[in-house]
Amino acid sequence: FVVVYFDDILIFSANPDFHVQHLRKILSVLRTEKLFGAINKCIFMTNRMLFIGYVISKDGIAMDEFKNEAIKQWPILKLYEDWKTYMDRSSYRSFSSDQTKTNFCSCSCSAQFHTSIRIAL
Repeated sequence: FVVVYFDDILIFSANPDFHVQHLRKILSVLRTEKLFGAINKCIFMTNRMLFIGYVISKDGIAMDEFKNEAIKQWPILKLYEDWKTYMDRSSYRSFSSDQTKTNFCSCSCSAQFHTSIRIAL
């Protein structure tokens, strides 16, 4: 019922009653360990939220559309360093419906490669 990633804590529950119990447990542990959070950065009792770059909801995990749009707007890549940065940032490939069918070519056909990723996203 809890996921911790560096200084981000995600508490999830099946229903509101369990959620209150889970919140109390986690807040008690934080207090015991003398760890504190900023209330203005907290979001309580929500059904959908952004967590470490992904949208988490009762329906599952999805890509953040804002980041997806940024990837689609990138220019055609010509340098290896640009291509590597692009690949690092486009880790949303697992959300592509045709990920297993798509063969991404990154050799001399940079424009085709870039277009393929934009279409897949």
